[in-house]
Amino acid sequence: MTLARFCAATCVFFSLVLPLTAQVTGSGSTNFVPIWTNSFTQGNSSLFQIGGKVGIRTTSPAATLDIIGPSATNGAATAVLRAIGGNGGINGAQ
Repeated sequence: MTLARFCAATCVFFSLVLPLTAQVTGSGSTNFVPIWTNSFTQGNSSLFQIGGKVGIRTTSPAATLDIIGPSATNGAATAVLRAIGGNGGINGAQ
């Protein structure tokens, strides 16, 4: 098979195959961790990463992991972070 024949066959093959493959679409904002919004589309999640810090529901994390939960002023606040097992607490207390 000559190179020209190989290229012609390959081009026809790829022109038939490539349009049938799934294409990822969507848009995102700088520093937001992407999330799949459906089978083919990505968008912004509630995770934001900048300067070695990660914010959940905040774009200006002040700590290595900064989580902003619902407001407690309306009486409907729920737990923001739950850790089970291991050692922790203030000054190593359990």
